[in-house]
Amino acid sequence: MTTQRYTFFTEYPQTQTRSCDHEGCHEEGSYRAPYDRNQLNHYFWFCLDHVRTYNANWNYYEGMNETEVEFHRRADVTWERPTWPIGYSHFGRVAYLKERNFKDPFHLLVSDSQNNQLKNKQEPDARVFHPLSKEHEALIILQLEGPVTFFHIKCTYRNLVKEHHPDTNQGCKIAEEYLKKVNNAYSILKKAFDK
Repeated sequence: MTTQRYTFFTEYPQTQTRSCDHEGCHEEGSYRAPYDRNQLNHYFWFCLDHVRTYNANWNYYEGMNETEVEFHRRADVTWERPTWPIGYSHFGRVAYLKERNFKDPFHLLVSDSQNNQLKNKQEPDARVFHPLSKEHEALIILQLEGPVTFFHIKCTYRNLVKEHHPDTNQGCKIAEEYLKKVNNAYSILKKAFDK
């Protein structure tokens, strides 16, 4: 009995080598480097010596002034996402973003209940109160001017409560008395908007 031995040869495709993109260099271009800061996903291919030279001369911020550099650095810290100060409530964040003309057309930053409040806020529900009325005095205590919506009153009220709460101010009597006035002013304005 004879055994036949079969040998299988697998031909692997020859990988083409890329030559270095540096003018006059015929070495293999194994190392990539971006074209410029606006085309970070398009690359030159260099040999080791030329990629080292390229990297030594690379300056992402070349041609920018100090303000533009600082803007890019701050945006990179937060992965170019919007941010707000620590301690802002949800409504405070929305107001903070609105002040800076941040566009949220799909209301991704709010829950369904808050989305309804935002829709109500966007309707023209601003009111003006008579200068001698208790509602106008309440607006002065909350440091607001008319015309004002209840949404804006609520945001301001929450921020003032955080700022003047006795726990935040280590039991300061002045802050406690002002907080009582703020609470009273808020209840007056809430009743006015409930009518």
